[in-house]
Amino acid sequence: MISLVETWTKPTDSLEIEGFKVIHRRDCNDTRKPFGQITYLKNDLKYENITERCEYSGKDHIEYCSIKIDDICTISVYNSPNSSFDVLKQHINEVISISKRFCEDIIVVGDFNINLKIKTNHKFIEYMESFGLTLINKLNKSSTNAKTQIDYCFTNVKDLKSDYFESLTSFHKPIWIRKHKVLTKFHFDETEDIRTNIPFHIEDVITDDQSDTMEVDEKFVFECHETVDKNEQIDLDMSFHLGDLKV
Repeated sequence: MISLVETWTKPTDSLEIEGFKVIHRRDCNDTRKPFGQITYLKNDLKYENITERCEYSGKDHIEYCSIKIDDICTISVYNSPNSSFDVLKQHINEVISISKRFCEDIIVVGDFNINLKIKTNHKFIEYMESFGLTLINKLNKSSTNAKTQIDYCFTNVKDLKSDYFESLTSFHKPIWIRKHKVLTKFHFDETEDIRTNIPFHIEDVITDDQSDTMEVDEKFVFECHETVDKNEQIDLDMSFHLGDLKV
């Protein structure tokens, strides 16, 4: 699954990705502006659109969609920096409440434009925790070229991990989300071989904010985020950027 927010796209734009289908799309109706969403899913996967909404009135601008894949609802959110916190809470409450009618497992991810590097903004973390959702991105880690942390992921799904990677086309760093593939070994008796079972598999979820085209720093820092032990598999994540698509 690939989710892009604040895409600046128009209905006439062709945004195809080989091997993927578009399952949700919202475009600018007139001039290009910080607006729009598009969600892709691999062709062989089934899904259900749960709900979607866009409020674009006055200073408040919030967009979201909730999509069910297997038994997980993934909610993609864009919240304008000018939106009030109360309006954001109202929409978050609405989309989570609706989604929980269909899924116990919830992922909420996107560009919230609330900088978690500012401690007073941790009230948003506390608000999301009231739904049983935990922030799974490391605090005080930059998600933009401006060194702010405004893009992140909340979930109640166990064993999910999320982090950022560098982008050459976006002011924001795309977020990757994946579920660990745990290797479990079972010993039956002395005469039987050890069997290895992979109990689950979930496709990677990638979300990217294509909001602004800005000059890229001449030097990028690529960080190593985790240590892998001998019992853990290493996943290779692949990303797509809006600049790579055919328009």
